[in-house]
Amino acid sequence: GSSCVAPLGLWSVGPAEAAPAAEHRHGETVCRQPLEIFSEIVEPGPHVLLVGGGHINLELAAILDRLEYGYDVLDDRREMSDASRFPRAAERMCRPFESFFSTADLRRYTHVVVCSYSQENDFAATRSLLERGYGGYVGLIGSRSKRKDFQARLQACGIAEERFGAVEIPIGTLTLSDGNVLE
Repeated sequence: GSSCVAPLGLWSVGPAEAAPAAEHRHGETVCRQPLEIFSEIVEPGPHVLLVGGGHINLELAAILDRLEYGYDVLDDRREMSDASRFPRAAERMCRPFESFFSTADLRRYTHVVVCSYSQENDFAATRSLLERGYGGYVGLIGSRSKRKDFQARLQACGIAEERFGAVEIPIGTLTLSDGNVLE
């Protein structure tokens, strides 16, 4: 039989054998036969926030480019977050870290990698993420001693230990089955 290709739209149709031969209008298209509709939910891909535009996040951006992950760059130094350094970034933001984190819609980010030029900026970003209840991946450049320091400081700020437990610091490590850690 003949077929009818319908444009995308909202369709209310019963099973094909029970659907009456009715008109379904969308724009200029009119079909006078039952429709079979296929739909698929397409989830957005990963979108990473790189906090800091230094050499480590510059290399991470190159990896994200190869993986075809979206990413934004945040740095409070204009020259470290401009298009010449991060040409494929969806957004390049030059703002103070605390100002950004107090107002940003963090839901767009599946991952946040905190790797700025300053431990105080790293702390402020981490504190803001945890205070605002960000639920995605948070990874920080650093050492085990930085982890202990941040954990104590965040607890002093009233952030529960289990919230900080979800933060991966140091990033770039691999724990082997025997408990040894490769960095």
